[in-house]
Amino acid sequence: MKERAIYYGKANTYHEELPANRIEIYTDTLVRSFAALITAYEQQQTSKILEILQFNVLPAYKNWRMELRKQLQPYIIS
Repeated sequence: MKERAIYYGKANTYHEELPANRIEIYTDTLVRSFAALITAYEQQQTSKILEILQFNVLPAYKNWRMELRKQLQPYIIS
């Protein structure tokens, strides 16, 4: 799988202000899952696409979303 350059923008500038968390780990996992998905799509591996979505992308997204919500909850005004 070839590596893709990803630009995170200003999100990284606020990273140090949050308490210890796993956001960066989950973000990297999600990015790698999307890279694998794109590679399978480019190689027209339709059955592999569904497998990657089910076993890599969706679980990685759910973990990432849950960690973001947990860490950002104190900052959300509702």
